Amino acid sequence: APYRKIAEEADVALGTVGWVLNGLKAADFIRDTGGKKGRHLVHYRKLLDRWIEAWPEKLKPKLILGEFIADDPYWWNAIDIQKYHGYWGGETAAAKYTNYLKPKVATVYMQEHLRNKLLRDARLRKAAEWGGNGAARVLIYRLFWPERLNEFDTELRKGLVHPILVYADLVATGDARNLEVAQRIFNEHIAQHIRED
Repeated sequence: APYRKIAEEADVALGTVGWVLNGLKAADFIRDTGGKKGRHLVHYRKLLDRWIEAWPEKLKPKLILGEFIADDPYWWNAIDIQKYHGYWGGETAAAKYTNYLKPKVATVYMQEHLRNKLLRDARLRKAAEWGGNGAARVLIYRLFWPERLNEFDTELRKGLVHPILVYADLVATGDARNLEVAQRIFNEHIAQHIRED
């Protein structure tokens, strides 16, 4: 697609598109074949691995809206996160995708202006007030993608972030149980979309 169309779809500045595509070309992740095919991505798995590695260090820390505590570790079962224009990520999304993991930490991606409504309705409080006693950690992050991109949602994914982000969140924890579920998410929801070069 033309740079302008990519910028529009990704909701970024036009200059950012050129900078990113030049970086991807230099790293041999984009090849320009000319003709009708034009440029295309290559080395999908290597690029995914590189993004997964950079995610917790580069982008994720800039998105944090706060760390909170819920007295009920299963509070998330009673919340319709879409009511807050939010999406479950991390362990919570993994639990919903696989019916396997019992989340210790709930991760939410949402618009910043709706955070306080969620905090009030779910009775979440600042993490500094945590005294243990079976309470659960809740991490809230700002959405970093245009919400219109969630139109790909199937019934399975309603209110859940894309499996790649779930995978990245789980890998970033380094926790053995999360790494096991991350591999399951990869095998069931991601692997079939990664083309071999």
